[in-house]
Amino acid sequence: ADANSSDPALRASGWAASRIGDHHRDLMASFEEHAIIEIEGFGNTLFCHGTPNSDGEIVTTATPDTRLRKILTGARHDIVVCGHVHTQYDRRLDDWRVVNAGSVGLPYQGAPVGAFWALLDPQGVELHRSDYDLKDAVAGFSALGYPGVEDFEGALLEPPDPTWVADYFEQQAVDRG
Repeated sequence: ADANSSDPALRASGWAASRIGDHHRDLMASFEEHAIIEIEGFGNTLFCHGTPNSDGEIVTTATPDTRLRKILTGARHDIVVCGHVHTQYDRRLDDWRVVNAGSVGLPYQGAPVGAFWALLDPQGVELHRSDYDLKDAVAGFSALGYPGVEDFEGALLEPPDPTWVADYFEQQAVDRG
């Protein structure tokens, strides 16, 4: 990650990487890629960033059933909770259920900024949104020297349409694949 890159994502990740010490890196390296938790009403639930196969693999509401089946084949869990594409959804395919919990910091929901999250309990899956003060959050990032913070506020105040985001990420998956 390059803190001087013209790519905003690389600039931000380079900035973040430059601010953590070895003990932080060691802590993060100790994390498991996946967590399997027994949840009443769901059984063994797999929590992952992207998919059961990869942190970077993309699944959206626009992912064709054939590709999603291939991704989920071999998964020994009926429900997978993921993130990665920053868009909240609850999708069923055959005997599988894929829930994207959404994003707290940079949601692509086509809705005003908020922290998007999911609750799984015996009654089912509930997709939630919690408000937070965007101006206060931007001021905090600005005070830290976060690169591109001026673009951050605009992107959150006028988030892209979730259908456009799903199509965009799906095209990224096709191009990689």
